[in-house]
Amino acid sequence: MKVNLYPIRSSLQHSDLDTTTKEFLQRLESKGNITFNLVDLDSLYNDCDCSMLLVQSGGSEGLFLEIFSKLKAPIYLLTYGSNNSLAASIEILSFLKKNNIQGEIIHGSDSYVEHRITELAVHRTFGVIGKPSDWLIASLVNANDIKKHFNADIVFIETNELMDEYNKLSEITYDDSHKFNDEEKRKAYKVYFALKNIVAKYNLSGLTIRCFDLLSTLNTTSCLALAKLNDDGVISSCEGDVPALITMQVVKEVTGLASFQANPSSIDIESNTMVLAHCTIPLSMCETYEYDTHFESGIGLGIKGKLELGKITLLKISSDMEHFFISSGKIIETGNSRSLCRTQVKIKLDENVSYFLSRPLGNHHIIVLGDHVKEIENYLLNHGLERVK
Repeated sequence: MKVNLYPIRSSLQHSDLDTTTKEFLQRLESKGNITFNLVDLDSLYNDCDCSMLLVQSGGSEGLFLEIFSKLKAPIYLLTYGSNNSLAASIEILSFLKKNNIQGEIIHGSDSYVEHRITELAVHRTFGVIGKPSDWLIASLVNANDIKKHFNADIVFIETNELMDEYNKLSEITYDDSHKFNDEEKRKAYKVYFALKNIVAKYNLSGLTIRCFDLLSTLNTTSCLALAKLNDDGVISSCEGDVPALITMQVVKEVTGLASFQANPSSIDIESNTMVLAHCTIPLSMCETYEYDTHFESGIGLGIKGKLELGKITLLKISSDMEHFFISSGKIIETGNSRSLCRTQVKIKLDENVSYFLSRPLGNHHIIVLGDHVKEIENYLLNHGLERVK
């Protein structure tokens, strides 16, 4: 990946800066596939995967103000810290925040800096197949907000395009020994293969689908397809829920793990516990699983998974991409109710469960196995989001 750097430094003489810079950049280049290009200001945003200011010394603030009008947000400040360059970067970032301009200091160990630059340089495209479900009235997003915070684009795809891909598939083969109606399994796998074709066509990193439309048009569900796509590494959410999709992508980036999009189904304030459920879950998260019908419709194929009891992290990013809720907790029971979506977990939160009754960030919340609060929180704070309690 190509990273353009425009160096700024004090007008005072620092004879060691060029050598220090060269050694710093060479170390980072040796750790991965990053190539740094020192460019002039007019070329900063040309032909590259990421653009940054290289803050080389204290006293760089004045030069920053001189070039500020030519810079594009978000403004990334790369610094190695010596010669008061970190102090200057902090002053510059404080100025940006005061003026409500997104920016970030890229500083730390070589491995952290290399990893963070790689994150920023990677461009992702997410597909929205059909519009969000009508009941997700608090989950509509602005594509510009996703671009701003997560360097990702949204491509909107008509549901009819998925139907066309589905109908093109005649003979399909799959290896699945789980007992269930053969015709329902065949239809569920056709949705999976059709979505894989969509992913390949648009080079998608992830997708969300207005899945309830499939009940009436194809007389099946996407529950199995989304479960398998998540296990394939293609982050996939249901009901057209883009904030849930982005939250699941963050989980994958930070932890490397698949996650479970679930509906809060009941809450007990006294015990600080809640039940969450949904009809799709990555199969890799389950100790065991079986197939069942889709809860609301009673047709198609849903996933009834059993999860291991123990530590989890629950989180959600808001639809404006500005806030997030996160809590550690633990699964204390798995459920088997016929009046809920098929995969059911009862969790005890470490944060106050009253959040869901007074200031929730939407319906669906995301569960990942293990305690990852610190890593995910740091990641989201670095992306300019604010934690809500």
